[in-house]
Amino acid sequence: MKAKIELDNYEYGIIIRSLKDLRESQEKQEKTTEPIDELLLKIIKVYEKFKLDKPKVYDVRW
Repeated sequence: MKAKIELDNYEYGIIIRSLKDLRESQEKQEKTTEPIDELLLKIIKVYEKFKLDKPKVYDVRW
């Protein structure tokens, strides 16, 4: 899958916090967190690759 998205550091933080909250909710309900964990890792890898210093359009391939 190929997707392009424009994010700044603030928007990136919103996504990460939301996924962490969802993950915690799943844990409390004793549901699997594996899909959320995988998505978090993908997003973090993109952040590390581009460092999100300023808004850009990132070409992400999964």
